[in-house]
Amino acid sequence: MAWRLGWGDAGQVCPMRPLLLVRHPPPMVEPGVPADQWGLGASGVRSALAMGDHVPPGTTAMLSSTAPVAAQTARAIAGTAAGEVAVLLDDRLREVAGAAAAFGDPEAIEHYLDGESIEGWESPRAAVARLSSALLVARQRNVRATVVVTHGILLALWLAPRLAVPPGRLWRQLTMPDLWWYDPATNAVSRVPLRQRVATPQQFVG
Repeated sequence: MAWRLGWGDAGQVCPMRPLLLVRHPPPMVEPGVPADQWGLGASGVRSALAMGDHVPPGTTAMLSSTAPVAAQTARAIAGTAAGEVAVLLDDRLREVAGAAAAFGDPEAIEHYLDGESIEGWESPRAAVARLSSALLVARQRNVRATVVVTHGILLALWLAPRLAVPPGRLWRQLTMPDLWWYDPATNAVSRVPLRQRVATPQQFVG
């Protein structure tokens, strides 16, 4: 089951649960198709299914970027759950706007994460603000989601200040897939051990 989580007006904020933040597996490269429209190949689906073991018991909803590679990851993970898990798609969880043009150019991503302004790219502050907004709206609507599927650059921007590390350094250390626990009660972040990690091919974005 999947539907979109819109912007809407705020309601009463419910307590925020610990979150499992997910970076999707490597996409399947499709020549002639924009990078932000790529989906998962067979190996990516297998990686996503394997992450289902980390979904907290009792999870009834997941938040996901609307990008195909993220949405397919979320649906695969949700499909491993014992009960029905709704996948809520939210544009605010998409990768940094403009970054898809950097496929094959990791230096551009590193310059961006190091604070350089790149024409046509969303500002880091705006990107972080919309991810935080997606989490806040979910709380306001009492969406009992404990899993959030998003993208590498956005995830690095959001996690870096909580880990007290430069976002560029963190992005270079991320893998596909990658899992991180975030506890809002303490603002603590920790990486989840995975049986199999794929070092991020530096040409990939997202």
